Amino acid sequence: PDLVILDLNLPGVDGFKICSMIRREAALKNTKILAITGYDSAGTRKRIMECGADEYLTKPFNIAKFIECADSLPDRTG
Repeated sequence: PDLVILDLNLPGVDGFKICSMIRREAALKNTKILAITGYDSAGTRKRIMECGADEYLTKPFNIAKFIECADSLPDRTG
């Protein structure tokens, strides 16, 4: 996929671990990761960015903000 939209707090799923797993897969090296969460904190942002997310968006958000954020993600192919 070109983009993974990853919720960090799904029941039974560790979004931080999933993000790290995606980053370890060579076949997914160009995939952008947009992490989203309803539990915003500086620590959460720092941790998910260290796991390899390209950007972090907090809920609730409107669709215009989401599209703007997704469109501004860096190109990972270069």
